[in-house]
Amino acid sequence: MKRVFLLFFVFFTLLTTQAQSKFVYEALQSAGPVPADFAYYLDKGANEEDGVYKYLVESGLLVYGSPMNKYVEKVADNLLESHYRTLRQELRFYILRRSDVNAYSYANGMIVVTTGLLAQLQNESELAFILAHEIAHYAEKHLEKEKKVKKKDKKYDVGGFLRMVRSREQETEADRIAFERYYQNSKYSYEALDGVFDVLQYSYLPFDEVEFERAFVESEYYTFPDKYFISAVTPIRSREDYVDTLLTHPNLAKRREWIANQVERKSDENRSRFLQSEELFYKLRHQARCETINIDLTFHQYDAALYNTYVLLDENPNDPFLCQAWVAGIYGFAMHKLEGNGNDYITKSDLVEGEQQRLSHFLSKISRDECALLALRFAWNYAKIFPENSYFKQVAGEIIEVLSEKGKMKYQNYSDYAMGIDPATIPVDTTVKKTETEKKGKYDKIKNQQGNEREKVLPNEDFETKNYMLVDLRADDEFWKLYYDALDEEEDEKLIGEKNAMSERFIVWHPQFYRFRWGKDVPKDKDKVLDKVVDISLKKRDLNASRHDAESMILQSDEMYNHYCKLQLWSYDFLRMGDAKMFLYQSIGIQPTCDALGTQYLNLLYAVSVPDRISFTSAWFGAIYTISLLPVATPFAVFNSILYYHDVECVFMLYDMVESEPLIMDNYTASTLVPRAEIENAIYRFYHNITPKKGGGK
Repeated sequence: MKRVFLLFFVFFTLLTTQAQSKFVYEALQSAGPVPADFAYYLDKGANEEDGVYKYLVESGLLVYGSPMNKYVEKVADNLLESHYRTLRQELRFYILRRSDVNAYSYANGMIVVTTGLLAQLQNESELAFILAHEIAHYAEKHLEKEKKVKKKDKKYDVGGFLRMVRSREQETEADRIAFERYYQNSKYSYEALDGVFDVLQYSYLPFDEVEFERAFVESEYYTFPDKYFISAVTPIRSREDYVDTLLTHPNLAKRREWIANQVERKSDENRSRFLQSEELFYKLRHQARCETINIDLTFHQYDAALYNTYVLLDENPNDPFLCQAWVAGIYGFAMHKLEGNGNDYITKSDLVEGEQQRLSHFLSKISRDECALLALRFAWNYAKIFPENSYFKQVAGEIIEVLSEKGKMKYQNYSDYAMGIDPATIPVDTTVKKTETEKKGKYDKIKNQQGNEREKVLPNEDFETKNYMLVDLRADDEFWKLYYDALDEEEDEKLIGEKNAMSERFIVWHPQFYRFRWGKDVPKDKDKVLDKVVDISLKKRDLNASRHDAESMILQSDEMYNHYCKLQLWSYDFLRMGDAKMFLYQSIGIQPTCDALGTQYLNLLYAVSVPDRISFTSAWFGAIYTISLLPVATPFAVFNSILYYHDVECVFMLYDMVESEPLIMDNYTASTLVPRAEIENAIYRFYHNITPKKGGGK
């Protein structure tokens, strides 16, 4: 791929080829003793503050004891150990798998650094000042003084964390204390401090600015319409254009100016941008970038995940992890496209700045069929490059199944000749003689029979780009084997819902029940009422299953905690109301977790109750109307107005994590006056449909 680098003068600089090319992604894993914080807060949650910490622990997104954690801790040591050892002992540092660029300090001494922040940093000194800033918040007890605590988003998000809204005065004070008390007493570079505010100001941008070239998604056999691509992108706003006077945080320009005044006459002699290994910094940054891509894929932020993957692929075009991430992103987005809601999962291109806008525009314009076929092409091409990796063929097979179900994989619908070839120039006699066919293999015979006519498909005037996107794949015998294997799988899929006999042990994973309240877009409370109902259901049906959750796994060991995190990330896709677009991707490397749990079968259960505002309003109007006309019916009318309806939805899935296929899928929706009872009955019905085979009991 041709490399075009735009030198963005305020923030982004390239990794050296030497540094980046030798880094191989290693999954971020916790290590060592389980922190005392985890044990303490798993038993807490009675008040709002403890609930925040418990949520963090149960999220599966916190990391402890990893090389990345130790790197951050060493930076804190460099800031504090000379003069503030007692303060240092009060602090615990965690990594948070999040794509947002941020760090958090809490009143209990926990300081959390997101992978999104580490992914954007240019040197260790920038991290040092950010940590010093958060340490200052803690030391000055800013959080204890703060009265306002709000959600990041009004809309509920399982990955959303409570943000602290601090006053401008506190932010300014934290900058001052961070610099005067901690930073200048260290050996970190003064000159690097300006970059800190670049990181904060341009945190919404991707890792780098690399032009998205249409050649990456086109081939010699087809091209997309020119309208899919833009000739120029919206320029990134410069720092002079940035105005945040109405925000809680003080204007970054003023904060930058204050720091500049402090370091104006200071020398960088005997100071450095890196006090630890520079190579280690770039290695961990690469890991953080890959983790950030993982998280964006998990929460279906496809354009961000795909563009950042593209940026890294530009330097490492055959990196296994990056190839997997690209296929996962384009496949997940394609599946949403086929459902007609793909554009709900990307940012509108006119709201995107810089080079990412080219990709966002392309994703918004590409048709659903084209997108699915593009995902199929990438999956198949990478399957040829990485034959030992089954993921790519699995994805290709899934796409073939879906397209076949929609009638989009008919043999005659795809040309055997490249786009732009004049059919008149092709020899008229393209018939494959029977004697020749008999000499070919099984799949060649089937391929020719598929079209009812034993001849190649010629282009016609009705063909569009999508009709030319399989030219090279149709000439590949291995592709046809995959094609017919996928069709066999499609036939098997028709049996889903009938496969309700289970002799194997399965795990019921952390049943989720959320109750919403009027006027709130976030759930008022998360209830564990389902746990008892599930336990009773399993016992009644004599099913060989057990329920697992945070309390049963997190405190056992670091190994079991990592398995918990794996399953929690895996299950987030299900919590999006059974989306299941990323299950296949999240199942990569799931076998050790299955071995630890003693089963590859996972049962996911999700229930939600939302008050019906319309029914509530109608009830009151009905009550008033009844009272006015039939006074004798007043008690009944008032009673009816108090009992309002809820919309409930329950989603149930029994999933084979190794084979990456659902064994049982079911859902239930209703409008009811008694939502809890309705949900309980739905759960009983779900488990009633699972018939234990002989010998499958506990």
